[in-house]
Amino acid sequence: MREKHIIDNPELGSLKIVPDSAFAGEYGTWELIYTPGIITLETGGRIRIYPPFTYDVSHNSCVRWDYGTVTAYHNNAELKVNIFDSINSLFADKYHAKAIEVKIISGNIHAPETLSIVLGDQRNGGKPAKAQWLSGPDMPFYIAIAISGSDEFIPLAAYPKIRVYGAEAERLKAIAPSTITTNENFSFRIKAEDALTNISDKFYKKPLDLNLHNAISGPDKSTISVCDRGQKQISGFSASQPGIYRIEASDGKFSTQSNPVAVDQFSFDNNRIFWGEIHAHTELSDGIGSENRFYEYARDEAWLDFAAISEHRGGDKWWECCRKAAEKYNDPGKFVTLLGYETAWKLGHCNVYSRDTDLAVHAWKNHEKALELVRQGKAILIPHHPNDPLINRAALFRWKDISPEMIHAVEICQMRGSFEKDELGDHVLFGGFGKSVQDALKLGFRPGFIGGTDNHCGRPGSTMQVCFHSRKGCGSAETCDINRKYIDRTFSGLTAVFAPKLTREAVFDAIRERHCYATTGERILLDFKLNNLRMGESGKITNPANIMVKAAGTAPITQLSIIKNNQDAFTASSDKLDMEIEWQDLTSKTGDWYYLRVKQNDGHYAWSSPIWID
Repeated sequence: MREKHIIDNPELGSLKIVPDSAFAGEYGTWELIYTPGIITLETGGRIRIYPPFTYDVSHNSCVRWDYGTVTAYHNNAELKVNIFDSINSLFADKYHAKAIEVKIISGNIHAPETLSIVLGDQRNGGKPAKAQWLSGPDMPFYIAIAISGSDEFIPLAAYPKIRVYGAEAERLKAIAPSTITTNENFSFRIKAEDALTNISDKFYKKPLDLNLHNAISGPDKSTISVCDRGQKQISGFSASQPGIYRIEASDGKFSTQSNPVAVDQFSFDNNRIFWGEIHAHTELSDGIGSENRFYEYARDEAWLDFAAISEHRGGDKWWECCRKAAEKYNDPGKFVTLLGYETAWKLGHCNVYSRDTDLAVHAWKNHEKALELVRQGKAILIPHHPNDPLINRAALFRWKDISPEMIHAVEICQMRGSFEKDELGDHVLFGGFGKSVQDALKLGFRPGFIGGTDNHCGRPGSTMQVCFHSRKGCGSAETCDINRKYIDRTFSGLTAVFAPKLTREAVFDAIRERHCYATTGERILLDFKLNNLRMGESGKITNPANIMVKAAGTAPITQLSIIKNNQDAFTASSDKLDMEIEWQDLTSKTGDWYYLRVKQNDGHYAWSSPIWID
């Protein structure tokens, strides 16, 4: 979160942390050393330390530090340590983490003396501290001081930041472009990840063997060195003939297979498949990490083609930060950004995105202006978790209170599971309230399907699994706890778009025109066609309805289902990576809609946008 205010107050002293780095999830001891400024801290003075944080318990488990045994030392003062739950702080409008307070019971502290606060003090049988699970640079330990006799805490302008590295590698992850043409040069990316999807950016250095199909030419060996920081882009590949290919890689201990690379397939009208995530948060509202770090992660670690920050708060200063970052990182042809925000108004939770960076509406009170931009084609409105009440039912999306023409897409899956159906089970963790995507389709809405994460860790497109406990009649905010013994681990979400080129305008248009589909985080390829209609389209047909389906998985596909009017009309089972099916519906009629659901043996899903018959 962005600090509420920063005061230049060197007279209050400074804080440093030793060591100033950690590995994600590492047990150890860290010492916070406070040096007073020109002001002496006397009896009754207090020091508060706020560790890296995010807002609520459904998002911050991966960022919490477990302090272990905390002690405080000073040669000439008696000190008392108190650890308490802090719901807000001087540094953010929203805060949820355990803070540390050290109170001077007797004596005083003045320069050049120092006071030590030890996290994970293992002397005398104490318990070690445990670093947060999330890697990243510049994780702040904020500090505020209350002088003797005052209840006002004043934040220090200078505070230490710790670098959290990824832990030891437990797997390799490989990404290649989803769609290319014959003889087109392309690159292949590979990274070493720890158990929590952090890049093993300090541990990993190994040679790699690459296994290529006969139709793929390119290097068959490479090395990830120390300077590569756990990941590498390898260039010089091309395919000599159409087909679906995957590149295999091994370091002798771990092996991996890339997502499918479709050569002259899974594309139409010169469109290609691009991958992105447009629903995640940063420190600008109730997440962690800066807006710059957000886009750098999306581009350099998640290897997305497009991304968007979607903060849920208003204000010109906040909006200007989002706008400037979107402009800074927008690089057509390589990586592009959308500008948007989240709003929780009378309709429920939804996001607004614009086709350019001149979207003037960014405050909750301007809903009517936002809707007018949607009518003009300058913005799109995308509901998310529509069937999850969170804590109270105000979060449920009120489909009946808005015209179907205003909704061009819906987030069918995210870290809270999928919202395809109303009934709980399998990928649906929260529901039973009649506000699912299928409920919207039944009401006449015609949304395309997208996937997102809704994570508050500043990690768009992260495949890190989140823990929710599915329980009938409850919302996700009531059931998420990383410490539960009985949990449902959910995947996240990605959006695939069919676009002729990688630009902000092309991505926006693809989502608005429903030329998009959703997955739970894997780059599964889908092609879905009904007679002359493509995914996301509507129109008249001449009976019968001839449906063509192609799917290429990142793991064996166990089930492929064609859904007609919210019912599974056709299902095929398999244990293959690729499937191609043709199915004929002799009973199709005006008003029918169809979409595709694919399930892999690793639990990942993909959903095509629907096709409607007029």
